[in-house]
Amino acid sequence: MAEAENFYDVGGRKFENNDSSKPKSRPKGNGGGEKDQGEKNGEVPRSSQGGVEEKSSNGLMFVDIIVAGRGLNALVDTGASDLFMSEEMAKELGLRIEEDSGRIKTVNSESIPITGVAKGVELQLGEWTGKATIKVIQLYDYDFVVGLSLLDRINADIYPSENYMTISDMNKRYMVRMKRKGSVEGKTLSAIQFAKGVRRNEVSYLATLRDNMDDKFEGEIPKEVERLLKSFQDVMPMELPKRLPPKREADYKIELLPNVEPPARAPYRMALPELEELWK
Repeated sequence: MAEAENFYDVGGRKFENNDSSKPKSRPKGNGGGEKDQGEKNGEVPRSSQGGVEEKSSNGLMFVDIIVAGRGLNALVDTGASDLFMSEEMAKELGLRIEEDSGRIKTVNSESIPITGVAKGVELQLGEWTGKATIKVIQLYDYDFVVGLSLLDRINADIYPSENYMTISDMNKRYMVRMKRKGSVEGKTLSAIQFAKGVRRNEVSYLATLRDNMDDKFEGEIPKEVERLLKSFQDVMPMELPKRLPPKREADYKIELLPNVEPPARAPYRMALPELEELWK
């Protein structure tokens, strides 16, 4: 029985243990030579595949994965237990969904039943290929979620600060690049989500866009209005404003001095005795 050989994969090139072209480790210490400029600056070695392009640690982790022959941008979630796919994407891929009695629970919510499971689905993550069972659920923000079930299976090591993961399988080690995206980037609220919030008596806001350009008036001007405009033609502007003036920064108000009473002055032009004489 032949002995299994260990391989190393760096940037898409495989190296055997006895290969003279295998990347050699640097000796400890200065060794009489100068360190590489990139190492001085604390930069990470980059593979020819672009394993590490942007050292960005903001946002969620995403990875390119091929599911049933179609490329998807999947969310890498170490808090998810399994592989999850949205109902819409499962229908687009034409996957055979079997009924299942499983349930799913997210943070601060009740457990809900899943739609079903798709078994034996072909997956390709980097150079790793295999089959897996995917749970189909209602996903509104993402099409596919990679959970711990697949990460444990492929012995994945995730390096969030460097935006890549490594896969160890069958004496081989691969590097897969990840992307970071903001959690609110491109996020939309579907009509189904809004309707659910209304049914649950949640505080909901509905906003709409309004065109500032008012439509031109079409039709005949009433004769009374036309007569009025002609009578004040000398003071009327050539073109009437189409909208009200903008609101001022501070509304007009009369500021009263604190702890001061209004003057005790009779609101009449005549003296009180004269008024009493008039009332007689």
